[in-house]
Amino acid sequence: MGESTRPDFDSFRPLLRRFGPLIETVAAQYATDGDDQDDLYQEICIRILDRIHQYEGRGALGGWIQRLAHRFARNWCNARTAHKARLERYAAEMLPMEAAGSLVDNPEKLMDYKEFLKGLGHAFARLPERQSDVMVLIHLKGCSIAEVAEILKSKEATIRSHHRHARESLRKMLGDGNDDLP
Repeated sequence: MGESTRPDFDSFRPLLRRFGPLIETVAAQYATDGDDQDDLYQEICIRILDRIHQYEGRGALGGWIQRLAHRFARNWCNARTAHKARLERYAAEMLPMEAAGSLVDNPEKLMDYKEFLKGLGHAFARLPERQSDVMVLIHLKGCSIAEVAEILKSKEATIRSHHRHARESLRKMLGDGNDDLP
């Protein structure tokens, strides 16, 4: 790393003193847990330090920092939500404990259940990521359309559209006989 590309921590400190409260406010808007807010604050500061050389002097520096902070925080939040949804998809493929007794007692029923989960897993994997996230949040987590819109930082109409398209795609992928698909 050449001397010209090294971050200048001495000139960054006054900038952080001046805009730190702004960055804290942005972090608090996207992360509710105190530890997450601290982590997000630190990640935003690192992002600003890495990109401060891109600031061209047009417009207010505070506005540039605020836009960068919001963009990074939104992406950070969406990535965490998507990661949680993927974990929940994995958990949904595992045998539910309350159904374990009746399924284990009947090997044929257990095989049918495993095949169903396998087919459903493949179908979810073929959905666009956003549609898959919407389906998991609505049907596995029990979130409302409004809650999903808030989690994914999207409009309710967009979430309803993703949900409708996901259901249509799943019906096609899973074939006939799935009229009871939500």
